[in-house]
Amino acid sequence: MHYVVDTSWPVAAIDPPLIDVVAMEVDADDNLHAFTRNAEPVVVLSRRGEVIDRWGGGIFTEPHGMHMEPNGEIYLIDYGDHTIRHFSNDRKLLRMIGTPGVKSDTGATGRDWRTIERAAGPFNAPTDLAVGPDGDLYVSDGYANARVHRFSANGALKTSWGVPGSALGEFNLPHNIEFGADGLLHVSDRENNRIQRFTLEGQPVSELGGVFRPNAARILPDGHTVVAELGYHTEIALRHPAPAGRPHSRITIHDPDGQLVLSLGGPNHAEAGSFCAAHSLAVDSTGALYVGDVGWSANPTKPPAGIRAIQKFIREA
Repeated sequence: MHYVVDTSWPVAAIDPPLIDVVAMEVDADDNLHAFTRNAEPVVVLSRRGEVIDRWGGGIFTEPHGMHMEPNGEIYLIDYGDHTIRHFSNDRKLLRMIGTPGVKSDTGATGRDWRTIERAAGPFNAPTDLAVGPDGDLYVSDGYANARVHRFSANGALKTSWGVPGSALGEFNLPHNIEFGADGLLHVSDRENNRIQRFTLEGQPVSELGGVFRPNAARILPDGHTVVAELGYHTEIALRHPAPAGRPHSRITIHDPDGQLVLSLGGPNHAEAGSFCAAHSLAVDSTGALYVGDVGWSANPTKPPAGIRAIQKFIREA
């Protein structure tokens, strides 16, 4: 397995530049849909990296997660106002899950996962959504909660699981949620430095450890797991205990047995192929890998120069 950064992508500078690419999805035509913290937060890029659409201005407070269905319908998670909005493929709002500005009572101070006193219902700063093989919606919740919520396809809450902690089945910031071909739900349990795997009913099965603050994971068709690791070099990380050496942000790929087979990115985020704060992942039909960075929010007092909002990696034989 070998990836090289495509320094020719995008074909021209994106104007205005993208800021904080928090989530990404690829549609049936291999167009990349990026959820950003720009004024028009949803930016659609062609395979060559040309901007072909921008939309969503004035709707969201703080974008965070995204899920796209095969028919082009899209779920967008706003952890600032504690909602999930479901749009048609022509940008019409179909429904909203959650009430804007209303959060569940977890006792947390702001969005500090360390201050959560108890798990609660939906939502308190939700982070991501995945649609299961059963059609149900699974939501990671999130920055100020420690739960996964399961909804029916029509948005009715069915069950929830998880409490604050580090034992199997517990969470310290469930940040991303993804289904694999194995039928299991893979939850990036960021501040526990692991990805937990669950059945549809919420029973813990196993975990992938040895990942430094996983922001997102993608499960490839061959069973490999691609992980976007935030690492400990960003300003936001200074509030958290860090392992020796303060590992930098990187992309890692693990085989189906959990063995590390590839690591992308070095300590200098300004170099092509390296990251300041890797946050989101997408994979197109050719196997190309896209990585979104949130270096602006991760270093709010002084964003470091040279951050690349999205980078594309080509998989070579």
